[in-house]
Amino acid sequence: MDKKNYIWLVVGAVVVVAVIYLLVAGSTPNNGTTGQPTVNGSQNAAVTPGGKTNQPAVAGSNTPVRSTETAPLKENIISVDGATFSPKNIDATAGAKVFMTFSAKDAKKHTFAFENEDLAFITVTFSKAEGDKSITFVAPKAGTYSFYMDAKDNKGTLTVK
Repeated sequence: MDKKNYIWLVVGAVVVVAVIYLLVAGSTPNNGTTGQPTVNGSQNAAVTPGGKTNQPAVAGSNTPVRSTETAPLKENIISVDGATFSPKNIDATAGAKVFMTFSAKDAKKHTFAFENEDLAFITVTFSKAEGDKSITFVAPKAGTYSFYMDAKDNKGTLTVK
């Protein structure tokens, strides 16, 4: 084998190894422990009409929050009818996953959002015509986090212990 063919063989081998490495590194499972929310199983954040996600999640800090939760997730169903919604208070444990489902009982389009900076990346729009929408995210540090439905004076709280 001459020198020119040997060089092409080495270059080809390096390319094959690089492709295999990228495939293996890109397939490492996330397991939902990054502190970023999931939307209907996706690792991206904000829910838009139709259940699609359109922007990456960015938690309030650069440090991922690891979930220590081992029990099945408790579903928090937020039901909206007109200008009222319930429940207005949700409890969670810091670092544990929070699972919320939004259900509209009327024909109006609704918007759910957190006011606090640590959870401001979570916004959900939903309607009866679109069906229920679910999100999962890791609860931030202990504290009280305000959220609202449709208008900023129609509030509820997430209490994290």
